[in-house]
Amino acid sequence: GRGLGRGFAAVSVYSVIRDNCGIKDRILQAVLCGQLGDTGLPPKQCPFLLHALVMKHYLRGGFYPAEGSVALARGMVNVINSNGGRVLVSKGVKQILLDGTKAIGIEMENGQQLFANCIVSGAGAYNTFNKLLPQ
Repeated sequence: GRGLGRGFAAVSVYSVIRDNCGIKDRILQAVLCGQLGDTGLPPKQCPFLLHALVMKHYLRGGFYPAEGSVALARGMVNVINSNGGRVLVSKGVKQILLDGTKAIGIEMENGQQLFANCIVSGAGAYNTFNKLLPQ
């Protein structure tokens, strides 16, 4: 019922495997935690309910686009282009330009500035926040 899900949302994967199921073998524990890479949390911090939902996703096999992850990128590029946007790849971006806290454009390494209503960074979170945004 409803209470069961709420209870498992408050208890860790580690606690359920070790305490509720009584599994002490470290190798078996590691095997049962194999999908925690999907959540990015260690067993003592990941809610069991989240882990169970990820595991349920894999019961019929993991799925991916037939053409690989590039198909997702290609689809996003098509939508951006068809709505009047531009996608720049392998270009040297010096920084993201801000007006207060809103991104309004980018400055290229050659000094050229490009402005838009919506700025999307594909440089990853670390590079975007630590290298492209002004400090």
